[in-house]
Amino acid sequence: MSNRVKWIDGLKGLACVFIFTHHFLLAFLPSLYYGTDAVSHYKYDIFLSHSILSFPIVGNYWVFIFCILSGFVLTIGLDKKLDINKVSIKMFKRYIHFAIPLLFLGMVAFVFNKYGIFSNIRVSAITGSPWLSSYYVNKLSLFQYIRIAFIDTLFYANDSISTAFWMFQSIFYGTFLTIIINIIFNNRKKLSYLFLIIPFITFYINSDGHVILLDSFLVGYLLAKFYQSNFVVSHKKLCLFVGLIFIIAGIFMGGYPSYGIPTNYYKILSFMNFYQIHLIASILFLLGIIMIEILQKLLSWKPFVKLGEISFEIYLVHIFIIFSFSTSLFEMMFKNNNRYLFDVALVYIFSIILLIVISIIFKKTITKMSINIENKLEEKTREEL
Repeated sequence: MSNRVKWIDGLKGLACVFIFTHHFLLAFLPSLYYGTDAVSHYKYDIFLSHSILSFPIVGNYWVFIFCILSGFVLTIGLDKKLDINKVSIKMFKRYIHFAIPLLFLGMVAFVFNKYGIFSNIRVSAITGSPWLSSYYVNKLSLFQYIRIAFIDTLFYANDSISTAFWMFQSIFYGTFLTIIINIIFNNRKKLSYLFLIIPFITFYINSDGHVILLDSFLVGYLLAKFYQSNFVVSHKKLCLFVGLIFIIAGIFMGGYPSYGIPTNYYKILSFMNFYQIHLIASILFLLGIIMIEILQKLLSWKPFVKLGEISFEIYLVHIFIIFSFSTSLFEMMFKNNNRYLFDVALVYIFSIILLIVISIIFKKTITKMSINIENKLEEKTREEL
């Protein structure tokens, strides 16, 4: 089996677009997230804030799917004969892979903040989004942004460069955790399945979002092992039936709100917090996809796969697009015609187009540069070893 799984690329691409959409709507239609605690801009937004129909825009749900897929892809792609030298090199490369783009974006944040290119605080007075007004309030020095890029984002979950980077620490540690687990349980299938108990022990003991995000990498490892087994091939009819149930359950639980306590049908899940609910939802949803081949073919559609190839870049740059281009364009349009929903829809379309273009450019420049640096450092390290 090829290490490149097309349907995973497709789903990662969609997940990143949904995360962007979540943040975009959080900025311009805040009551879709906050319900009655934020300004309502149309008659259905408060209803949708606690509705199953909102599952495509529940950001945390798609973040968990993205992290599980990261653990999944790492497990499939790892060399089964990893030794300690290879592991140390891979971990160092991972740090460089994250640190170089973070350094560049830290400098962008410095310039945007210093020269007023971020218009989020000003525009939040129109949209009524408390989230939009909460970031880039203080002007940090260039040295502070450099330190945050190299240290604070990856080791202390600092989100000063981008609000989306609150999860970067978990992605960084989750990568190492996945590599270590693959080494420990390599060729020990039964033992690795018994390891399933660990994420769920931490799951019930600690409901912190960062801990549960680490759990998602462990789940990704286990799902990869399940995917590589012959179970689905040997039980196609059973898997189709069970997979459909898992998909429906995953969508239902994925729509659980990340803010407030629901009073509708979702109150049956209120004994858990939304992080726990969204992790379970993402596990069920991904199990369903693994069990249903036609869904894998659908997600392997070329445009979805192409999105997946720039999913990391979309994740990196989308907040910068929203807090500068999207807010500025909306402000200009709204002042001229005062058609709120029409302006928001048009700005969303333009923002998506710009996001894809910038992500492609970022991949061909900054990401490519970081990969070149990684490879050169790897060559030098191997020579010394």
